[in-house]
Formats: sequence, C-alpha cells, structure tokens
Amino acid sequence: ALENVRLYESASRYAAALEREIAEHKRAEAAIEQLNASLEQRIAERTSELLAAQEQLALQEHLTMLNQLTGEVAHELRNPLGNISAAAYYLKLIQPQSKAKVQEYLGLIQSETQNAQRIIADLLEMTHPKLANPEPAAIDDLIRRALERAPAALHLELLIDLPPDLPPVLVDPVQVVHVLGNLLSNARQAMPAGGTTTISARRATLEGQPFIAVSVRDSGVGISAENIEYIFEPHFTTSRKGIGLGLA
Repeated sequence: ALENVRLYESASRYAAALEREIAEHKRAEAAIEQLNASLEQRIAERTSELLAAQEQLALQEHLTMLNQLTGEVAHELRNPLGNISAAAYYLKLIQPQSKAKVQEYLGLIQSETQNAQRIIADLLEMTHPKLANPEPAAIDDLIRRALERAPAALHLELLIDLPPDLPPVLVDPVQVVHVLGNLLSNARQAMPAGGTTTISARRATLEGQPFIAVSVRDSGVGISAENIEYIFEPHFTTSRKGIGLGLA
C-alpha cells in the first residue's frame, strides 16, 4: 500500500509538471503568434509607407520636369497664339460684311486660341503658383464673376442660395473666382443630360475663427470611390477634354 501511495504521488507530481510544461508551451505559442501578427502588421504598414513614399517621389519628379518644361513651352506658344488671335481680330475688323461662314471661322480661331492661352495659364499657375493678394470682397460679386467666366448651359438649372447679411471676406478675388469657375465648369461637365447646379454660402467657424463656407453642388453622377482620392492630383482626369489641372 505504501508503495502504491508513493507511485501515486510520483505520478501526480509528474502530471502536474507535465501540465505546467504544456501550459508554458501554450503561452509561448500564443506569444509567438502575437509577435508574428505584430511583425506582419508592422511589415504591412512599412510597405504601405514605402509605396506612398515612392508614389510621392514619382509625383515630385514629374512636377519638377513639368516645371522645367512649362516656362519654355509657354514662352514659345504664347507669342504665336497672340499673333493668330490678333490676325483673326484684324480680319474681322476689315471685313465686317464678309460671308457668315467666314465670320464663323474667324470667331472659332479666336475662341480656340483663347482656350489654348487659358491652358498655358493653368500650367503656369500650377507650376509657378502666385502669392495671394487678399482684399475685401463680397461673396455675391465673386460668384457673379465666376458665372461670367463659366456661364450655365441652357439645359441646366442654376440655384443661388445666399443669406442677405453675409459680410465681406478677405480673399484674393482672382484666385477665388478661378476656383469657383473651375467647380462650375466641372459641374456642367458632370450633367450632360441636364440637372441642377446649386451655389450656396453660410457663416461658419474653424478653430474658433469666423469664415464663410461656399458650396458648389451638382446633381450629376458624382465621383466614384476609386477616383475620389486622386481628384486633387495634377493631370488626373476622367474627362475626355482638359488636362486635369482644374481641381489641382
């Protein structure tokens, strides 16, 4: 009986030691799994950071090259475009009674040269941004000037929602009108079959400071989820026309 007791105690101690060893082994496995998961997450994060850095570097190289070319191209194109526009204006001036078809083509020459000059100006503004020259301006006047730059098409409805008591804002009028004009142009392109563009403004605060929030909304198809993160990148566009500098 004494021998049996001794065997039982020995077996119990062995079982307890084995149980402790198994528990320790499981804890070690869990720690290794946790470490592996942490390492995988850190590798994934690092890989994502490296890819983002590579994309940013490629973009910077692209913009650097664009900066070098833009000034030269703008200089080489502006003079002949100006001469073409002046020649078309002169021909219209000395031939006021010419055939309607001739007048139409002269007008087309002028409008297309103006479009080309506007593209050159956009390229220069993108690669050589101008400093802002803020001055007091009324929101309704800025919107009116933007609408003159990008008038609404006949098949579109335009709604303007402005409170009557909006104060003047301190902005660069030229730059703000440019921004609003591009947004209105994009809205028009997003609704080829018709729709509504709504321009609104409201008082708001940002970090305790008062400001005016201006919104340009259209009833078009919107921007797809896969494109939304790229809309402010230079030369990204889903439009058949344009070179993708408007939002950028």
